[in-house]
Amino acid sequence: MKKLLTLVLLSLIAFTSMNSVNAAIIQKPFMTFTIIGVEKDTYKLDILGDNNSVYAIGSLISDSYWTSYFDTDFPVQLEAYEINGLSSYTLYNNVGSISQTYNQDLTQTYKLELLLPDSFKIAIVMDDGTLITSEQMVRVTFETNVTWDLTDVDLTVTGDDVGMVTGDMAIGTLEDNDNISHITRVVIQIASIVVITLLIEFLVMYVFGYRLKNTYKKVFFSNLVTQSVLGFYTVMAYHAGGPEVAIISLIILAAAAFVVEILFYTISFKEGSKWKALVYTIVINIIHAIIVTVLILVV
Repeated sequence: MKKLLTLVLLSLIAFTSMNSVNAAIIQKPFMTFTIIGVEKDTYKLDILGDNNSVYAIGSLISDSYWTSYFDTDFPVQLEAYEINGLSSYTLYNNVGSISQTYNQDLTQTYKLELLLPDSFKIAIVMDDGTLITSEQMVRVTFETNVTWDLTDVDLTVTGDDVGMVTGDMAIGTLEDNDNISHITRVVIQIASIVVITLLIEFLVMYVFGYRLKNTYKKVFFSNLVTQSVLGFYTVMAYHAGGPEVAIISLIILAAAAFVVEILFYTISFKEGSKWKALVYTIVINIIHAIIVTVLILVV
């Protein structure tokens, strides 16, 4: 039991250290919105998002959310506005903010970073209070770039689902696109990694000739720790930075898990030699890396 507790402690220290390294290299997910056909500085833009996600706090957050874009002029028309379960992502989401990155006549671009809505609309409130919203969309890529063309739209009349949206997204709701939320996908991916790696680990153990129940018990608990943490950080790296960052995260974390498991297995296994435990650890960690990569990209 002492050895198992030592493994848990070593794993948490190693993975926490590696996570601080990952934080420095992971690119933040973002969405960009380009508005065409509207004169600059004549409106305020916001995103209407699915604020029922785990990232929302469910009520207005403090004044600290104000960004340089909104300053203190957030449009009152959006404070209590809700449509199709979507409401102001600026007001009701506790992480992330909108910034304006380009501002010219008839073309403006905005950026939303960090934790993003799965389903959303773009909303603009004209200086005279007219509220105009786009069609509902679903985010399907890490980098989402949307163009909303309002060239032929009467901007003096309130309207919903107007203009033309194009870009890296799907039109409609999550249900329309047979999709699931990102948080659900994260949970499924992590659970798949843990369950499948454990099953394959037991098979490889049998091939290597391990038979004692105590050995399988030690491997079960050690993998429950290492694969859960490795799976969590790698999946989050994938959703935060895309496949490239996930691979980098996987390499770093797998190396940490490899070191921890070598120490644990060679010391704690009571059957077979230390060399056998070493070779087994090398083989199973290569298999783990392959499994994690496939599950993240496929699930």
